[in-house]
Amino acid sequence: MITKNLKKPLVRLLTIFAAGTPFIQAYEPALIDTHVHLWHLDRPEGIYWIPKDSRALYRSFMPKDHEAIAQKNGVNGVVVVQAGQHLPDNQWNLDVTAHNKALYRGVVGNLSQVIGTDRFQPLFDKLCQNDRYLGYRISGRTQKTLTGEFYRDLKETARQGKTVDILIGKYTLGDAANIADRIPNLKIIINHFGGVSLDGNPLDPAWIEKFRVVAKHPNVFCKVSALFGRVKSQPAPLNLTFYKPILDLALECFGEDRIIFGSDWPVTRTTADYASVLNITRDYFEKRGPTVSLKLFAINAKKFYDLENIQIEPGTKKLPLSGESFRINGRNAFVILPKKVENKTPWVWYAPTLPGLPAKSEIWMFQRFLAKGIAIAGIDVGESYGSRDGRKGFSELYEYLTRQRNFAKKPCLLARSRGGLMLYNWAVENPEKVGGVAGIYPVCNLESYPGIARAAGAYRMTKDELKAALHKNNPTERLQPLATAKVPIFHIHGDNDKVVPYHLNTQILVEKYLKFGGPAEVELIKDQGHNMWSGWFESETLTRFVINRALGKAKRNGSSK
Repeated sequence: MITKNLKKPLVRLLTIFAAGTPFIQAYEPALIDTHVHLWHLDRPEGIYWIPKDSRALYRSFMPKDHEAIAQKNGVNGVVVVQAGQHLPDNQWNLDVTAHNKALYRGVVGNLSQVIGTDRFQPLFDKLCQNDRYLGYRISGRTQKTLTGEFYRDLKETARQGKTVDILIGKYTLGDAANIADRIPNLKIIINHFGGVSLDGNPLDPAWIEKFRVVAKHPNVFCKVSALFGRVKSQPAPLNLTFYKPILDLALECFGEDRIIFGSDWPVTRTTADYASVLNITRDYFEKRGPTVSLKLFAINAKKFYDLENIQIEPGTKKLPLSGESFRINGRNAFVILPKKVENKTPWVWYAPTLPGLPAKSEIWMFQRFLAKGIAIAGIDVGESYGSRDGRKGFSELYEYLTRQRNFAKKPCLLARSRGGLMLYNWAVENPEKVGGVAGIYPVCNLESYPGIARAAGAYRMTKDELKAALHKNNPTERLQPLATAKVPIFHIHGDNDKVVPYHLNTQILVEKYLKFGGPAEVELIKDQGHNMWSGWFESETLTRFVINRALGKAKRNGSSK
């Protein structure tokens, strides 16, 4: 539903025909709000800046409070910005929005308390393991000068492809310009028009000059946010004329490609309702043409924060059995469906999905999955070796199938060979989404295959950088979350495997997994190597394990044979 006074949202609907299905619908989000706050007053530090006598703000604001507002106003994409500086709130914002990733595209945390200190790197690295962590905000400046350590951490931020929101106040427009000049590959966005105050009089020429200087840096964007909050005296006027000077200046300085909409909800409640904020902003920018408006409300946000909307189009993949071939954000994917599709379709997630894979060799076990009402799916992430880029593609497949195709929340993962690197690295970051992991001579150790030197490029690292970061990227060193969740695993492997040696892969992984308390089973095949022996693909034991785990049946007792 849309309120009567709200204009029609800018939503582009694509109807795409794909093999095996009548149609697939993909939505291009056209109203992304990049500045929404959530908080709960029972959190340890609370939100220190909220006056206790504020009837509008002194209460908790959780996703259930916001989602009704978003739906009512046609918002179909949101970036949550941490409201305070409490460090645990970085993870808390990720956790409370994880249930609705289709709406909550990502989180901007706040690392003001640790940037420029030895505490920054370990916390930042941990947060970056979640693809929805887009970057962080700096708001409460503690440094008298911007130190070398401060710039060190910003350079690391740029290296990892994350963003920085700057709240102008204790940080100045001059600080922002200096940072942008020194680190030109760092994506920076100025919050709330650079902190300007609006009182109906002409803008201060000195401030305008500083605003123009920072806008000259192509890596700096401006958030058209907290529009009503810029007004010195409240309530804020509801006529566009009052806001035209600052909107004119922002568009003139940053251009149509570096401006992004943000509401500043629920702080907006102190001045006006959400629809009023949205309508005044929309009234101004729609007069500049539909392209400018679409850039402000969607395109620029996706570009700056690297937001990926799931785009579905026809695929070209050849399958060993009749199924659907389609592309998710440019990657070939597939689904093979049973004759009777149940509500919450159980499924097997197969990897690797490369040209020629899955192949005819998988038909025997695939047919048995289908006979039990279990679908098979996969997506081609190339020679990613379990890297972040590959895991991102895996998450897109999971979100599409579970949200748009009503697939079950816990598939059984089936890894053949190098698929082990891919599926295990995704699984350890998403243990709650995994029913079990099965492997056919799976690669579990980057040092064994493909080797650090070959894998480094896929991880966007040098050989030395990847070697130093193996504890964050190698499946055999990342098992604890999966074991804690008691996700059962089963491998079938040959004792004469020269390509993916048993003792360097399955043996290491299973021994560590059992030590962590996870359930694990191995079937070690004598005198077999890395080959196309039919026994790999026609194993009753493996097939039974996959079926049971896809259907969510009771776990087997963990053991190593």
